[in-house]
Amino acid sequence: MMRCLLVSRGREVHVWLALISITGASWLLGVMVPSVSRVSATSIGIAILSLALLKVRVIIRWFMEIDRAPLALRLLFDAWIAILFFVLIYMYSMGNYGMPMFLGLS
Repeated sequence: MMRCLLVSRGREVHVWLALISITGASWLLGVMVPSVSRVSATSIGIAILSLALLKVRVIIRWFMEIDRAPLALRLLFDAWIAILFFVLIYMYSMGNYGMPMFLGLS
């Protein structure tokens, strides 16, 4: 049954399996790495955030069919993901001290 599903669906199943793998990697980073490693919590958080944005890119590219859109739209989408990534990394790295000031809540 599984072989038939993989053959009949093609690329969608492979993308879905990649998304499941990325989810598993995020979970491993969040649960396993802090207990067995001396890596900082900020580094782990940035890695998990990076994997989440990778999932966003994969979902929008494959399941919302941006991969078939004109080149300008694909580049615009990739630029939006890059800007979102750097803004979120900046906000995350500022922690509790920089966040309220960054949001204008100080």
